Amino acid sequence: MKEELANVRQYQQLLAKNTTNYLLIGKLDITTGAVESPRDGMLGMIAAAKAGMTVIVPDGAEVHAAIVANGMEHVTAYKARDILEVWSVITGQAKGRICQATPGRIKQKATTAENTPDLRDIIGNSRAKLALETALAGRHSLLFVGPAGHGKSMLAQAATQLLPDLERTELLEVNKIYSARGELSANELILTRPYQEVSNGVTEAALFGGGTPVRPGLISAAHRGILFFDEVNLTPEPVLEKLRDPWSRGSIAIQRASGSTTMPSKFQFIGAMNPCACAMHFHFKCSACDRMLVSHQSCPDHTKAKRISACSCTKRDVNRYLGRLSQPIKDRIEIVCLVSQYDQDASWHDHHATRTVKTRIRAAWDRQLERYKNFPRITCNGDVPHMNAMLETGALTPETKKAMEKALEGRRVSVVSLRKLTQLLALARTVADLEDSTRVKHEHIVKTIAISGLDQGILDQARRQ
Repeated sequence: MKEELANVRQYQQLLAKNTTNYLLIGKLDITTGAVESPRDGMLGMIAAAKAGMTVIVPDGAEVHAAIVANGMEHVTAYKARDILEVWSVITGQAKGRICQATPGRIKQKATTAENTPDLRDIIGNSRAKLALETALAGRHSLLFVGPAGHGKSMLAQAATQLLPDLERTELLEVNKIYSARGELSANELILTRPYQEVSNGVTEAALFGGGTPVRPGLISAAHRGILFFDEVNLTPEPVLEKLRDPWSRGSIAIQRASGSTTMPSKFQFIGAMNPCACAMHFHFKCSACDRMLVSHQSCPDHTKAKRISACSCTKRDVNRYLGRLSQPIKDRIEIVCLVSQYDQDASWHDHHATRTVKTRIRAAWDRQLERYKNFPRITCNGDVPHMNAMLETGALTPETKKAMEKALEGRRVSVVSLRKLTQLLALARTVADLEDSTRVKHEHIVKTIAISGLDQGILDQARRQ
């Protein structure tokens, strides 16, 4: 008993000498004394540390603690194998082992599909490649329309390799989300921009988040990356309509009886859908040679031959199919592109490799970051909320607005709303940024209207086929 009391007094003296504030995070195995990482929210717990604290985490959270602590002032992070090591550090009997996020310690977790194709290896789809590059360069929303198996999903997956690398603050944001979802194992990190694919059978809880405790949904898991909506028009209307607010805001508030939780959801939207139930709307056959043609193309060998529709749907069926995508959702889509293996027009894109295109996109991002550096809520052309903001930031001039309005006159387009005009001008600014032009020229405006798909009327063309 005397020996035990002496040990207690010794420890009391040791603890009295230690004035450090500690934050201890981990699960304790009471049979072995080992400490392990909690499954959910480890990065968020570490980020709760205050200046001057020393955080002690299990070995399996070393990398997580290191990346959080490195971005905080006067916070030290140690790792420990068991409760004995924790006690030894607190009592000053052992020196803490500093957490490090060296390449050898990091286990990279992928959120993208394996064997993502290089852009150069995707045959054809010239217009779609240009639409994709432009969308990513200005972070504009994009919808691919075309038959199944013609490259829509493949292009969306290729986009993940075209996006610039995560900045440090973005890296922490993304990994805190995946930690809260319970998807990071020991010393795992997401190092690339995330990619989340959503099917039309998705539930609200899976998409937006929820549960007890609250877990981030897919729109948050796609934060700073790509949210790919396959067969988007077949998604239940209530689910799709609820997407509008977080899509615009870049965040989502989840209400619970205990309070409200706000989660980030700044994603790049890429959608895909068939043009009709049989998927062959916008496709024709040459009556002379049976060659398959797309949209307004004529047969190069029989220019005067009649074109026969390859679509077996009635105009009413097509309109009903396309009409499942509501007008408010259509209004948020800035680029609509027809994707078809029968489109052999190779003049739209240079078909360079992913590495080359990624460099161009990175350069366009840098130009936009410089342009909007004094506007905290704007980082890219796709963020610009309204016309006045575009003029205030110097992205465009009043002359550019007049030039766009004039270019739209007489074209086969539906009534252009103020929202759509703003989108077109922002898109034109991105086209100019990709060409390293300080001003938007007439040729950029013409190219923008073609890229946007506005003059093709893809989402409302059944009456004109």
